[in-house]
Amino acid sequence: METVNTNINLNSKDSNLLALDLDSGKTLDPPQTYRPEQRSMDIVPLQPQPSDQPVALMGNSLSGFKGAPADWDLSTNDLHKKLNIYPLSKLSKLTFDDSKTATYIYRTQDGAEGVLQLVELVDSPKGIRVRYRSLK
Repeated sequence: METVNTNINLNSKDSNLLALDLDSGKTLDPPQTYRPEQRSMDIVPLQPQPSDQPVALMGNSLSGFKGAPADWDLSTNDLHKKLNIYPLSKLSKLTFDDSKTATYIYRTQDGAEGVLQLVELVDSPKGIRVRYRSLK
């Protein structure tokens, strides 16, 4: 599994990354109007408002569960086992936690499985630094 590090930014005026597809790694810049490819994006900032610091991301047709920071180091087999043993629920709000790295084990709408961490808040442009590893 390859690790990908990126920022999901809140302020569309200073950024070109407002959404991320965990299956393909594709990103989406701020749309001027609705675009069909928005449906494939797995995570976006929650309630983008340029004056506020983000505290969460919104999952779009993402399922899974909140894990422990140590889950980042799971092997491919152990991660797959957890996804098949534990009940999955809709991950509609992925919350940043400054006391520990928020870790989520996920399955996307297109079937990719992996682990996602909300690592830190960034100021310029305002957003959340994330890293993820996908099995697919």
